Amino acid sequence: MRTPLMLRFEGTVIIEIWWHLLIVVIYTGAIAYFHATIPSLGLDIPDSLISILGVVIGLLLVFRTDTAYDRYGTKDSENGSD
Repeated sequence: MRTPLMLRFEGTVIIEIWWHLLIVVIYTGAIAYFHATIPSLGLDIPDSLISILGVVIGLLLVFRTDTAYDRYGTKDSENGSD
């Protein structure tokens, strides 16, 4: 019986970054737990900050993707595919 595709880890970076992911999950879980159990901490985030961060992250992703396409196009034209 073969392992399902979503459980195969050969050739992925999951094996190398699992502990980073675990640290982030523990950190996020601790913040959520303290926010739920200790209301006097004041961890409220304004809605406008969430909107601004969403726009900033979206722009960063667009520029990073555009840079990747430019690099691919440059490499593709150097190989004579154009």
